[in-house]
Amino acid sequence: MNRSRSIRNKPFSGTRVLIALLVGFFLGGLVALFLRTVISNTPVDIHSQRLNLFFIMVTLSGALGAVVIESMRQLQQSSTEAEYHRRPREWWLR
Repeated sequence: MNRSRSIRNKPFSGTRVLIALLVGFFLGGLVALFLRTVISNTPVDIHSQRLNLFFIMVTLSGALGAVVIESMRQLQQSSTEAEYHRRPREWWLR
């Protein structure tokens, strides 16, 4: 059986995108927690509402990035164009 044909017949999976969303929220939350720790140990004085909005933005950015990456990966796999399925040349062979 042709491997590229079986890859192209896979439908778009919303479940994988939702899992990627949850993983993105988790990783974005970890980055926000790290930034909160760094900022709280500095002498800078920032309003708490502005700081909370910044952390929400960082967490949502992680989730959005994960959804975009997974969606584009699935769309690329389901494409019928040969360019998407051709193996890329390694950078040292160019």
